[in-house]
Amino acid sequence: MISPNLIQAQDCDIWLNNMATEVENRNTDEAVKMMKWFINCKGNELGVDNPIIKKLETISYIPKFKDGISICQLNNGESAIINEALTEIISLEKYGNSLFEVSEGFISVVLNGKVGYIDVHGNEVIPFKYDFGGYFSEGLANVNLNGKWGYIDKTGNEFIPFQYDYTAPFSNGLAMIKLNEKYGYIDKSNQLIIPVKYDFGERFSEGLARVILNRKSGYIDKKGNEIVPFKYDIGYSFVDGVAQVSLNNKCGYVDKSGKEITTLKYEVCSLRFSEGLAWVSLNWKYGFVNQTGEEVIPHIYDYANNFSQGKAEVEIKNKVFSIDRTGKCITDCQNAPAGHP
Repeated sequence: MISPNLIQAQDCDIWLNNMATEVENRNTDEAVKMMKWFINCKGNELGVDNPIIKKLETISYIPKFKDGISICQLNNGESAIINEALTEIISLEKYGNSLFEVSEGFISVVLNGKVGYIDVHGNEVIPFKYDFGGYFSEGLANVNLNGKWGYIDKTGNEFIPFQYDYTAPFSNGLAMIKLNEKYGYIDKSNQLIIPVKYDFGERFSEGLARVILNRKSGYIDKKGNEIVPFKYDIGYSFVDGVAQVSLNNKCGYVDKSGKEITTLKYEVCSLRFSEGLAWVSLNWKYGFVNQTGEEVIPHIYDYANNFSQGKAEVEIKNKVFSIDRTGKCITDCQNAPAGHP
């Protein structure tokens, strides 16, 4: 990692982006360090007496921006809204330990035990009257009132009646609902599109949803057609056309036609492909496969991480270094064993 004293003003966003990644990975100590370096960089750019710098000095770290804002952590432990221009910080102290889910310009918050919604400027725009509340997706938010779930629109009007035992956010035009311990799917007109018959259901992703029937996972399309058979013990949502599945404690991947693109032989599999590759463990040694199932980097590592910006962190005998997509060491190569490319 380069010294903050060497960075140029135009590189300040590097620290901002790296900080967001550390927050996402729950490495808050590293995120705090990145924040200090980001302030150092912006101070060189704007001048240490700039009002923006004074505001930034009150912040511990800044997660990723979404809808033009980020919910940052202040040095006093409180949360606040900060805009992308870094000119506005709005305290969220009154909302305590709310989850502060940002979506489509709204933030769900809790006040006096009830859920309501504020906008990205901190204005209270939907009343605090709900017992539970999800985030806005495709223009609607799933909320609970008096023990039943339904949906509201962005004006706070009831859009789908409060009649369900549970509802999930809309995705691909459909939403999963629960009624009498079974799951099905409705559209925005509250028409039941897929029968309430499944033991469990997830949101649609890339046109398919994982559902459980008779304790087995499979995948259905938006018409309820079975696309991937109900034979897997565990399944995850599709990402970039591929989903991780497991059977008899072994994992692998299927495509959207239901074809197994790898043999289900691995002990542990990455939940998603990153830059076309996924780490997998065979005989508890990690390597990488591509999206056709080919093992392109051998199973020689004690641990491996996802690829990001062309490199992945790997470990052998407690020594960490990074490799490129061909398996060649590119950073900290003094930690690689003799003979490693």
